[in-house]
Amino acid sequence: MQQKSSYRPILDPLIQFLDQSYAEEYRSANELFQRGLVTAYHSAKLYKPSELLVVRDKYTQTLRARVLGRVPDAVPFENKSIWKLECWSWSYNGREARRDSWAEYTDAFPTEEVPINGLQVYPLKYAKPKDIEKLRETGRRFWSMRHQGLRCYTGWDEKRDRHYSIDRFMVDVATFNIMYSSRSRADKVDDTYDKWPQRIEASKEMPPDCELLLPNVIEAFHLDSKKWKVLNVDGFLPQVDWNKNAFRQLVLDEKIKEMIHALVDVQTSRDKAMDDIIKGKGNGLIILLHGSPGTGKTLTAESVAEIAEKPLYRVTCGDIGINAQEVEKYLQTVMYLGKIWDCVLLLDEADVFLEERTMADLERNSLVSVFLRILEYHEGILILTSNRVGTFDEAFKSRIQVAIHYDNLTKKSRKAIWRNFFDMLEESGEDANMPELERRLNELAEEEMNGRQIRNALLTARQLAQHRHERLDWEHLNQVMKTSAAFNKYLKTVKGHTDDIWAREERIR
Repeated sequence: MQQKSSYRPILDPLIQFLDQSYAEEYRSANELFQRGLVTAYHSAKLYKPSELLVVRDKYTQTLRARVLGRVPDAVPFENKSIWKLECWSWSYNGREARRDSWAEYTDAFPTEEVPINGLQVYPLKYAKPKDIEKLRETGRRFWSMRHQGLRCYTGWDEKRDRHYSIDRFMVDVATFNIMYSSRSRADKVDDTYDKWPQRIEASKEMPPDCELLLPNVIEAFHLDSKKWKVLNVDGFLPQVDWNKNAFRQLVLDEKIKEMIHALVDVQTSRDKAMDDIIKGKGNGLIILLHGSPGTGKTLTAESVAEIAEKPLYRVTCGDIGINAQEVEKYLQTVMYLGKIWDCVLLLDEADVFLEERTMADLERNSLVSVFLRILEYHEGILILTSNRVGTFDEAFKSRIQVAIHYDNLTKKSRKAIWRNFFDMLEESGEDANMPELERRLNELAEEEMNGRQIRNALLTARQLAQHRHERLDWEHLNQVMKTSAAFNKYLKTVKGHTDDIWAREERIR
């Protein structure tokens, strides 16, 4: 107290001078602010350090919240002055939210009175209640996704390069920052000391005002394209809807379906009494699905992921490459992500990795050896599909828990597939003459087509009907079927045999 009183004689004249010189000016500014208005003359008085600001994006008009770090700086701009505002908001690295510095610039202020909440940057206390609640809700949603999890998303990515219609993404900011740490802004931390926390750990709940400062976008892995995307937080749906009907609708022998279901149930349960006696060796479930194209192998894998309620990570040989070292590195990354995300891994058309090794092709032998080694220590569910099981390397037999052969479709199975597709058409509310299409089921089932060809035929018929602005009818489907049959007949004439006859003669399957 003694120290405070000793400075009083020095400060009193200064305080008195400021009050006499500027009190009226600040009273005038406060009266203007209370009406929600501001002019260029009073613009600097609007911004106070450590207060919350709202920043409006020039292009998208999206609102973000920031904290002003210090007194604004005047910056000359086209014979006028604008204000440079040193701000911060939260960034998140998967472990904690930390301060991330930003420089925001105001527009040039007009001389006449303008609404404060119409500015590009303005204090939060002048924002509309609905805008504040929107910022708070976005922050809550971000913090609810701070831990790894599978989510459905509908909307554009941040760059508006692609619109996703209820696609699945793995939200995992921690893994993204491990893989691409150089891209993270998390190390650019504001070191100002004020009433706000410096960091908030992921294990803690976010204080209400701090929620406003969280990002409105988050990093997520698109499981179809296998690419990381930056997505708007508000585009994520509350939960993933698993399609349990997909497995029930599989056109497959019921005993085989029961066996697959049992294997998946046991693998996903916690009771695994028969672990490998060698510590570290894989205790995964490896299934081989083999048979002609379009017989339901890939659909089975997709259905398994649905009943297991796990994300499906699909890899094709085209994704992997052919160099042994690159293949090993890629597969190790896939296995790592598959493990931490608890995925069902699908290696589609895995023939190049399953082929028997020979003395003549050492490079391919390396690929097979790499794949064998990775399978040995795999954990989780891995499904392999193959069209060429006749070239199978003997060493894979002991690695695969169960192998299932897919016969060519019979008339009965083709009819069931057509019926499944018709049911989906009806459920989707498609404008189609369903009684007429269903009446043609037996006729359609006579055509020797695989499941993929059936799907493509129906899809093409729909597009034809949409192009003509007509209701989907037998006429559209019949036109597509005739075109497809003519092409198949031409191929058979040119080759002199069917694909199945050739595959049998070559001992491929």
